[in-house]
Amino acid sequence: MLAVDDQPCFRRALRSLIQRTWPASIVYEAESGEAGVASARTYQPDVVLIDVQMPGVGGACAANEIKELRPEALVLLISATHPRDLRREAFDSLADGIVWKGELCPNVLGEHWATHGERARA
Repeated sequence: MLAVDDQPCFRRALRSLIQRTWPASIVYEAESGEAGVASARTYQPDVVLIDVQMPGVGGACAANEIKELRPEALVLLISATHPRDLRREAFDSLADGIVWKGELCPNVLGEHWATHGERARA
């Protein structure tokens, strides 16, 4: 698992959320899109949660690079901005989904994981 967000306190919250959702998970953290891509290359995570809006390389662009490196990984964009208000590039990215931070919880992550697994088996 890889949590990518420019806010350290939110990365800690993501770590806690991921560990409640997948208790056996090792969670890596990155503070930028660039660091997220480098971490994905190094650690090869199965799941990546990446903030849409970060300084430098944004989440949508980083998600594209990560999906090219790890097409089998579940890559979810997360955003404090409600999905209906996001720019088109988030929807056009290679990410497997977009989750509003206000709705981020173990059940939502589990649903995305289950759906991702079904697509991978098809």
